[in-house]
Amino acid sequence: MKDNKEEKRTLLFAAVWALLEQGRSPSDITIAQVAQNAGIGKGTVYEYFSSKEELFAQAIASSWIQQIEQMERVEQSLHFQPRFYALFAQAEERLSQQRSLLTMMLERYTCPRDGSAACPAPLLALRDQLFTRLIALLRSLYEQGVAEGILLAGATDLDLLFAAIAVATVFRLCPEAADPHSPFPSAAARMDFCYAKFCKLLQV
Repeated sequence: MKDNKEEKRTLLFAAVWALLEQGRSPSDITIAQVAQNAGIGKGTVYEYFSSKEELFAQAIASSWIQQIEQMERVEQSLHFQPRFYALFAQAEERLSQQRSLLTMMLERYTCPRDGSAACPAPLLALRDQLFTRLIALLRSLYEQGVAEGILLAGATDLDLLFAAIAVATVFRLCPEAADPHSPFPSAAARMDFCYAKFCKLLQV
């Protein structure tokens, strides 16, 4: 029974992301649409989640936690530059699978663009928890860069987040090297550009 429950949850999470990847706002997506996309009855959804907010929070949490845990597993004994490459290769993989992830991070999930309504509390709490882990990871990388004489001391958490988002934006907006429209001749060239951009932004 437990396996069946996890299977249904996985189907629902996949359905949430499939709808988000169509460019739709979470506030416009209904439980009925998620259920139909997952091939599950609408009533069945409420056997696993008490509300749409809980479903979306857990779907987003599942993806973000996987991303952060993958990045946290990168070998910390690496020097700054190879560690940067390894960390952001993990991020690039996730963003290539779920291109709306960065947009959702910036738009605070279900907040209307006009600011007419507050974000549901579970989503705000989740975002804050995950951002704390992400900042800790970026701080560790940054302090290593400072210790190796590559970066200057004095960056704030906001500086670190801005630099990381700038890199993630390159991954999201610039096609892979195999794409004829890519401004980069190779995947390595794109990563080199991101490394240089990250370092330049943190020369504070």
